Amino acid sequence: MYYASSSTQRFLKKIYNQRGVEKYESKSYDNSYPFIYYLEQGEMYYDQFSKAPLALKPLLLYYGYVQLLKAILLTVDPIYPQSSSVLAHGVSTRKRKKQHYSFLEDEVKIQKHGLYPHLAKEIFNITLTEGEKYTMESLLSHVPELTLLFQFHLKKEPLLRVEQTESNYLVSERILDHLHMTHDRFKSYLENRNPFINWEQDNTLLFTHLHPVTKESLPLRYHLENQALYIPTSRSDVEAIPELLIHLLILYNLSMISRYETEWWSELIKTTPTEDYSFIQAFLEVSYHKTPHFIEQVLKSL
Repeated sequence: MYYASSSTQRFLKKIYNQRGVEKYESKSYDNSYPFIYYLEQGEMYYDQFSKAPLALKPLLLYYGYVQLLKAILLTVDPIYPQSSSVLAHGVSTRKRKKQHYSFLEDEVKIQKHGLYPHLAKEIFNITLTEGEKYTMESLLSHVPELTLLFQFHLKKEPLLRVEQTESNYLVSERILDHLHMTHDRFKSYLENRNPFINWEQDNTLLFTHLHPVTKESLPLRYHLENQALYIPTSRSDVEAIPELLIHLLILYNLSMISRYETEWWSELIKTTPTEDYSFIQAFLEVSYHKTPHFIEQVLKSL
């Protein structure tokens, strides 16, 4: 439906009207074609990703994802881009050391202005802290499809699977040891972050998750292939970031590496037997399949 201008205009008109946008009819008309073009261009990048060598995949996936996210932005910000300040990336990378560089230890830093903080504010109503830094390891640890890699390479269990029984979800008692919490403390911890959770029994960690797995599910993470929920086994600032935005941070850094760290990037691809290579290759494949899912979920929630 999104590639037909008449359907797209009706879709945007309904959203803008619900949001109380002034002149919502004219804005929906003006934005219908940009919305379609963002989606079309994003889809072309994704199509090329599936055909491209690994050396080019980060660039194609990052820019393809950005185009899809710009389409999402038009649904919540009808005058995007309203200024040049939102056209910047909104995130930066640190200067790399040529020797002993580790991708997992690399960092990204949040900027005051740009696409990234604008997305966080407009889509998720999250105000990010300027200058906040996140390591690649901390971000990757919140992608549930990479849990086995963490266990194999780093001997860590960053996420714990939540078992599903019919309409209920059961968290293993092991989470209490990981987080150093009592039952009551853990329940309060989860309730404070996710108001859509109802505990079924006082003496167990059995709960009903009343909402589908969308942006309201934090700090729970969703494994697309397994269709299962996972919960972080440690507390960090990353748990407050929706996975949609986590992928954007990692893809931004990988796109910068592939462009400006040519020597390291080429050696990584040619030598391959490193932890960095395993995580990068696996993440790119996960992100290729999962980022369109994020876009679809946001559009369905509008």
